[in-house]
Amino acid sequence: MRFFYNAVIAFFTVVGTASPVPEAEDQPDPKSVYIESVTWNGSGCKRGTSDTTASLSDDRKTISVLYSNYVAQSGTGSSASDGRKNCLLNFKLHVPKGWQYTMSNTIFHGFADMGNGGCNGYVKASYWFSGQTGSVGAQYNFPKNALGNYETTTTVQAIWPTCNIPTMFNVNSEAYISCSKNRGQLTVDSIDHTYRETYILSWRRCD
Repeated sequence: MRFFYNAVIAFFTVVGTASPVPEAEDQPDPKSVYIESVTWNGSGCKRGTSDTTASLSDDRKTISVLYSNYVAQSGTGSSASDGRKNCLLNFKLHVPKGWQYTMSNTIFHGFADMGNGGCNGYVKASYWFSGQTGSVGAQYNFPKNALGNYETTTTVQAIWPTCNIPTMFNVNSEAYISCSKNRGQLTVDSIDHTYRETYILSWRRCD
């Protein structure tokens, strides 16, 4: 069974200044935008391993992150720490002078088993730019009967980095599950053994 969730999730904002994403979007020459570096670390994406990859789409509007070992589980045989997994990603994007970008949507793909109604679980992500105060993010709570591959789109409020000053783009995602009975799994490991997060970028000119 495969189920899809396309919903605007209630976003949370911590301090920081946020603004709507412009409706009419311009963007720089794709050849001038690229990932200079990316690092990751967390219980769902251990530092120094090859089980996580990140790539930028040809049109420079999407960052895709693939995982192969990002699994939260709860119930018989699981420890308390097994129920919560996270991954912190730090991107350094090369951005041409006079341009800014922000994240407007996050798409989560994976597999969920809420233990036949005996579990609670969610996926969430927050992001921020280094050197600035505050972060924004969104969370999706799975229904009690969730069982199968899922895809859910979350929309976040936009925050923009300072113009023409290189900075790191940071994303912290989390998968959580807790079961009072039965055994459940919120895997970041779908049928093709790949869990994917897709970050949709929006661009605007700045000075």
